[in-house]
Amino acid sequence: MHLQSRIDNTTRISDSEMLGNRRTLNWGAPGLILLATREAAVTIAERLGKWLQQNRGAYCDDCIARELQLPRRQQANRASNSLATISYFYRDRGTCSICGAEKKVIEAL
Repeated sequence: MHLQSRIDNTTRISDSEMLGNRRTLNWGAPGLILLATREAAVTIAERLGKWLQQNRGAYCDDCIARELQLPRRQQANRASNSLATISYFYRDRGTCSICGAEKKVIEAL
C-alpha cells in the first residue's frame, strides 16, 4: 500500500469516533499519534476577541482565563496583549467588570 493511501485511510475520522471534542489522529507511523480538537484552528486571541465583542465591558486576565476556561492566566495575558495592538481593542489599567479589581484590563471599542 502506498504511503499516501495509508495516510488518507488513517486520517478520516467520523463524528462517531470523536471523543468529546478531542480525537486522535494516527498518521500510519508507529507511535505517531496527534491530539486535535474541533477548536484547533481558532486561536485564544480570536476566541477572546469574539468574547469581548459579545460581552461589553473591561476584563482582567484572571477573569478572562476563568470565563474562557483557559488552564493558565498567562494565556489570557498573551491574548490580551496581542489584541491590544489592534485598533478595535483597548488595554490599560482600569476596573474589571467581573471582579471589580483595579488592574490591567482589556475591552472592545
